[in-house]
Amino acid sequence: MEKTEKDILIGVFIFALEIMLFLYLWQNNTILTISLFIVSVVVLLAWTDKEEKFLYFTGLILGPIVDITVVNSGIWTYGNPTIFGIPLWLPLGYALGTVVIIKVGKSTAKFFLK
Repeated sequence: MEKTEKDILIGVFIFALEIMLFLYLWQNNTILTISLFIVSVVVLLAWTDKEEKFLYFTGLILGPIVDITVVNSGIWTYGNPTIFGIPLWLPLGYALGTVVIIKVGKSTAKFFLK
């Protein structure tokens, strides 16, 4: 299996895992935060390059800023907020989502544009 195909499969797996963790653990902020942290460490150490690591930390910071802003303005609320009206795990969710979207997008483009 080529690296491009492998990256697509790994990315889809991480995406599905992230959704499953959200669905089943959202009511326990501590367990979900720890789970996403563990997935993040594995992703950062084993699957990303330097640019994608930078994107991870950009998503970690910028994603929650949007949510904090709209939650404080009353547009929506979270069912289990921890700090500033958002759950503790949300920055990790944004960070992982950023890496998965970028990595799968780049790999899919390479696969189809060969």
